Amino acid sequence: MENPSASTSVTAPIAEEKFRIHSSRWLFAAVFAGALLVRAMYLFEIKDAPVFSVLVSDGYYYDQMAQEIARGNWLGGDAFYQAPLYPYFLAAVYAVFGHDLLALRVVQFALGAAACVFVALAGRDFLSRNVGLTAGTLLALYAPAIFFDGLVQKAVLDLFLLSLLLMLLGRSWRDGRAGWLPAAGAALGLLALNRSNAIVLAAVVAVWIPVTFPRPRWARLGLFGVGLGVVLAAVGLRNQLVAGDFFLTAEQAGPHFFIGNNPNADGTYIAMERLGGTESRHDWTALAERATGRKLSPAEENAFWMERSLAFIREQPGRWLRLMGRKLWLCWNAPEIVDSEDPAVYADHSRWLRWLQPLSGFGLIAPLAVAGMAATWPNRRALWLLYFFLLVITATTALFFVSGRYRYPLVPVLMLFAAAGLVQLNAWRRARDWRNLGVAALVVAVAALVVNWRLTRPAQSRAVTYHNLGVTLAERGQIADAIGYYHRALELEPDFVPARVNLAISLAAIGQTNQAIAQLDGVLRSHPNNTVAQRALAHLTGKSAGVEP
Repeated sequence: MENPSASTSVTAPIAEEKFRIHSSRWLFAAVFAGALLVRAMYLFEIKDAPVFSVLVSDGYYYDQMAQEIARGNWLGGDAFYQAPLYPYFLAAVYAVFGHDLLALRVVQFALGAAACVFVALAGRDFLSRNVGLTAGTLLALYAPAIFFDGLVQKAVLDLFLLSLLLMLLGRSWRDGRAGWLPAAGAALGLLALNRSNAIVLAAVVAVWIPVTFPRPRWARLGLFGVGLGVVLAAVGLRNQLVAGDFFLTAEQAGPHFFIGNNPNADGTYIAMERLGGTESRHDWTALAERATGRKLSPAEENAFWMERSLAFIREQPGRWLRLMGRKLWLCWNAPEIVDSEDPAVYADHSRWLRWLQPLSGFGLIAPLAVAGMAATWPNRRALWLLYFFLLVITATTALFFVSGRYRYPLVPVLMLFAAAGLVQLNAWRRARDWRNLGVAALVVAVAALVVNWRLTRPAQSRAVTYHNLGVTLAERGQIADAIGYYHRALELEPDFVPARVNLAISLAAIGQTNQAIAQLDGVLRSHPNNTVAQRALAHLTGKSAGVEP
């Protein structure tokens, strides 16, 4: 096969650049070393902070599940409710190092640094060596990546696996070897086991392979399919064996779709405060079974919430389209929308993160990526896989609801385009091509205005983090500390319903029943359908809750 890298380019200046693979290996190694060093300095700063050891939200449940797996329960007893890969990754780390959150962070930071190299290699193969090295360096210094690599959350594997997928596809595309494709299929399968909506990328790759590669095209597609199928089939068979339902990944699509597509939705997770602000599987099951009046299998429960969402879309199509427009904008909005932990709270404990946030956040990378997409548009026939990856990840995120960690898989591809934009801008500067440079600057400025137009409140993000810290501390029995964090959340967001409800529950736990009842009464006056407040008040007063979904 003709070397595609030799026949395609971002621009003429980049096309003149030749690959110097062996002589430049040390540069890619330097990307890894630099990324690891930055993450090590960040780790040193946060290792004694409360947020380091108090796991919140999904992180807490992943940790509990991983400890159970590491104790020997590797098969489990139910269908996977959430994408299962990350808890098994945690269990493997715990099996080697014990339940050591410092060792876990070290492993995750190594994966994050490796992802920077994968992006650099993908950029080299799809675009040019300079673009690749620039993309890897941008990712090494990208503040949200450093933050997510340090969380006990599955975002670290999203970055690692999508970057690995891009590298494997780029390598296969550059040298024409089919041997990379089964590994690429397996990488995508693992990514789908970590971020369920990633499975849609398989359709993009399934079109790309026969369109891009020479014969035998279908044999190459089959190799990719084998790698993908082996990974997903193993999980589907496991779910069939233990729960009687053949889910290829996880069974939470219905509840998640309803969170983002209901009459009260605003595009984020907080819109479900009326259901108690919880993502507990048992709460979703109880609500569905109460509505249907019978026990439901996992597949039936999933279908119930899907149908509720589709009913809203059918009955209020205009409202849903406006909601989708907002969610698409949220996907490309500068702030890291918080559903569990706020980078700003971690930045309180890290000078490195504070310094890097304004210099290397989404609000800068996305406009540069738009410029890069414009610069690479003449070569769109060679690079359409990258364009479609961005389109599919954006669309499948917006179909559900948006948070910083859910839109995070956009980042590796954005880094490639942002690097292409920077390399091209530099080429025009050196050539004194002021016309193209001026047009590019205008594109960046307009994109920056749109991306950085704030759609959410910073105080809300901090409040979510303080509330989640309070929830974990309350579950540990540290009620006084939990109450303190709930008050901090309410100082920022006085009408933050989950914090008010959980504050009331904690006040009741230490005997302050009257104050607890007053809090719950206040919640129900403004949010009469909050089921958690109804149940808590019923428990304290002995009255029937009268909860209806």
